[in-house]
Amino acid sequence: MNKLSKILHASLLYIGTSCTGSGVPNGSFDVIPLPSSISTPATSDGFSLYSNAKIVAPDSLANEMDMLREYLSEIPGIKKAWMNPGEIVLQCTLKSDNPEAYSIDVQPERIVIDGASPAGVFYGVQTLRKAAYTAPEGESPVLPTVTVTDAPRFAYRGAHFDVSRHPFTEDNVKSFLDMMALHNLNTFHWHITDDQGWRLEIEKYPLLTKVGSHRDSTVIGHNSGKYDNKPVDGYFTKEQAQDIVEYAAKRHINVIPEIDLPGHMLAALTAYPNLGCTGGPYAVWGQWGVSPEVLCAGNDSTLIFLDDVLNEVMDIFPSKYIHIGGDECPKVRWKECPKCQKRIAELGIKPKGRFSAEDRLQGMITTHAFETLAARGRRAIGWDEILEGDIPQDAIIMSWRGRDGAIEGAQKGHNVILTPNNFCYLDYYQSTDIDIEPEAIGGYVPVKKTYSLDPTADLTPEQSKLVVGPQVNLWTEYIDNYPKVEYMELPRMAALAEVGWTPQDMRDYAGFSDRMPALWRLYDTRGYNYARHMADVDATLVSDPATKSITATLSSIGGADIYYTTDGTDPLTSDGKPSATAKPYTAPIKLDKTSVIKSNTIFKGKPGRLRSDSVNINPATFGTVELSNPYQKHHAPAGPATLTDGQIGGKSFQTGHWVGFANCDPKITVTLPAPTKISGLSFNSCIDQYSWITDGTAFKVEVLAVGANGKTAWKEVASEKIPDRSSSQPYVDVVKHHASFEPVTAEKVRLTITSSPLLPTWHYDYSATARPLVFIDEIGVN
Repeated sequence: MNKLSKILHASLLYIGTSCTGSGVPNGSFDVIPLPSSISTPATSDGFSLYSNAKIVAPDSLANEMDMLREYLSEIPGIKKAWMNPGEIVLQCTLKSDNPEAYSIDVQPERIVIDGASPAGVFYGVQTLRKAAYTAPEGESPVLPTVTVTDAPRFAYRGAHFDVSRHPFTEDNVKSFLDMMALHNLNTFHWHITDDQGWRLEIEKYPLLTKVGSHRDSTVIGHNSGKYDNKPVDGYFTKEQAQDIVEYAAKRHINVIPEIDLPGHMLAALTAYPNLGCTGGPYAVWGQWGVSPEVLCAGNDSTLIFLDDVLNEVMDIFPSKYIHIGGDECPKVRWKECPKCQKRIAELGIKPKGRFSAEDRLQGMITTHAFETLAARGRRAIGWDEILEGDIPQDAIIMSWRGRDGAIEGAQKGHNVILTPNNFCYLDYYQSTDIDIEPEAIGGYVPVKKTYSLDPTADLTPEQSKLVVGPQVNLWTEYIDNYPKVEYMELPRMAALAEVGWTPQDMRDYAGFSDRMPALWRLYDTRGYNYARHMADVDATLVSDPATKSITATLSSIGGADIYYTTDGTDPLTSDGKPSATAKPYTAPIKLDKTSVIKSNTIFKGKPGRLRSDSVNINPATFGTVELSNPYQKHHAPAGPATLTDGQIGGKSFQTGHWVGFANCDPKITVTLPAPTKISGLSFNSCIDQYSWITDGTAFKVEVLAVGANGKTAWKEVASEKIPDRSSSQPYVDVVKHHASFEPVTAEKVRLTITSSPLLPTWHYDYSATARPLVFIDEIGVN
């Protein structure tokens, strides 16, 4: 056969296998977020997805057609058909009360995506796009013959991006919007002004950007007192902001700008010092935290300024909703300001309940802002602090300090948006191995935690109807480049996507994990810098007092192999292979003595990160715990039993392994499982000074034992002062405490901790009344 004949023969073979849209399915519609209904395949044939598939759509769906064509072109391994590449029809004929609903009907020669609106069609396109990545790597996708019917659980599915602490480019923001579109998120909360920079052009107040967008330097680390001496500048012109709004609209994303008021306004005060209580001078902040300098509530020019700014904002952003902040507004200046005190007197504002007159004065400013927005048919969103004042009924509450703001807001009849920091703050660490993670503000919110959010939990059915939806937030104090934005967002944004879209009774973290590898393939195609913690081991340890043992259940992302040891050796060798002592994980591991479980994964040939879980079983383990004071329930889901469950907490106080106390000197009484002769007690303290958590100043140990007279009584056996470890540099650490004493047979032991009376004087939130928290874990005896 000559060269020409070989070429013709190969071409005929290719045509023979590529002239039909059908084929043996190798993909599925098990994507993220999971559609609400996927029918059983009706035939063994599927639709072969080619890059040149014929797309049929009316002019009204030209935008969605262009998007689909772009998405098809970037799928790795996708082939181009020479003949009959199959047909994809986009249409808008679906009847549904939900405008974002869609259906996908797949036949061997044709796919029809039908939406209740162009937005519904767009989400159908996203589902088809993600389904292509479920095919094996290197193979052209063949999708099964199915019918998908789908609609989101919540109408609001948001992502917040702070560009004030560190400025980002227009291209960065557009890339962020593309990430949102991939995850079916439809609301972009754009935090664009703060103490560290004003980043939006306002024509009537040119100094806001000329002066307020610039700072001379930025603090290094967590308010260390050392600065980098690098000037920071940057803002968005009105034209750039309008371009971003248009870009978002093509992806069916609504842009909600936030002008945070009356606090977080130091950049504006630097530009216009007459708006403050003292008149300045002010400077754009190069540090983090909450500035005491806020807008003067007694100054009429403040209200004029807000009217002017909000009206220009409404000119730029067509959104029905405008966010007016309202969080973290110190009242120190208002208490000292004659103008503010005069305003309080004129309005007849009095203290009410837990709120001072100054607290309620903020309600006057926020109500004024609401009225300015309402005059042009807009609605205001505010952080949950706005509940401290008198606000209009149509105000929307964005609950960030846990869930309490949402519960209170719904009880008062307000619409609420759930973005609790302990589930949704993506500037928190994703791993407990913070020493090898990029610097973050603190906290601990792994993918699994974000996924576990149920926005309607703790609400009645009627109150649940007031939940607009969930949102993830990204604050950028410690995020100064866009690749790090991607790292902090992904894949936690995917977890929030399923929270907001998929019915609650269909959500399952194990299934979500199994579907994640396909989405990671798409991330790779897009070049996203995503975190891979889901390919590491996730360990759940459960204590069983009845058998005096702890059961460890290990899991990881779908397709990962897990290996573990309990002899202290590493389960993988330096070249990423199982070690001689490693065991493949096949079933939960039962432990009845002090042990260290080391575990690791191999996912697609690559090792994960080593995980180490310490189990400490001693005579106090599984003992019954009584507390003298309430504990921080949202940090310790297992309650007081956390203190004797044999599991040792790490450096993050938010892992669920720490029990926190506020405004008290806690007494912790442990009834031992059996009377035991003991000669020492140990416990750990978690230190996270930036989060108000410090060590105590002293502790004492008492035992309940039978005395020489034969009577049972409490006896103090040890007391120690705790060294002052505070410094000018906030730090995170675990401090181990131990006290030894003469042997005694005890039925119970009691640990009393004296808490620090004040935060360190250098702390950004220091005051004469701000008492820090104490977090304790694992009380043991020997």
